[in-house]
Amino acid sequence: MTSIRIRPRFKLSTSYTPEDIIVKVKNQLKETKSNCYAESMLKNFIVLKINKEEQHFWSPQLTLSIDKEEEGSFIRGLYTPKPTVWSMFIFFYTGIGVCILFGGLYGLSRLSLNLEAPILWVVPALLGLALLLYIIAQVGQKLGARQMFDLHHFIEEAIDKKVRIY
Repeated sequence: MTSIRIRPRFKLSTSYTPEDIIVKVKNQLKETKSNCYAESMLKNFIVLKINKEEQHFWSPQLTLSIDKEEEGSFIRGLYTPKPTVWSMFIFFYTGIGVCILFGGLYGLSRLSLNLEAPILWVVPALLGLALLLYIIAQVGQKLGARQMFDLHHFIEEAIDKKVRIY
């Protein structure tokens, strides 16, 4: 699972019905001493998280969306950070983007009027900050990699099928 993707995912066709998959996941949770639990388990939707005792800031969660097909099901899996972590990063990226937009517009308008525009130096600094945030997110993903593997192996065992992440 070593990748530069922010949110790894997988897609998988299986011969099991959505109901069978829900039952298999429930059975796997009961039968094994896994370090994960199902936060929510609806008809076509499952959210698997790491047990609260083992969770840390960078702990991942696995969201499964199960669609019924003619012969079985189609499963979409998405590994994400906790919603609060994801929202924080989106907030920071949005703030940086807005500052780049308005700082760039203000600086370029001053340049077009043949005035000095020292504010344009803020744009590369903010781009550097965005890069730093990306690197922090990657480090956080690596800190949660073992738990992501645990979630991944759990779902592979539950549905008796190897899952390829992309």
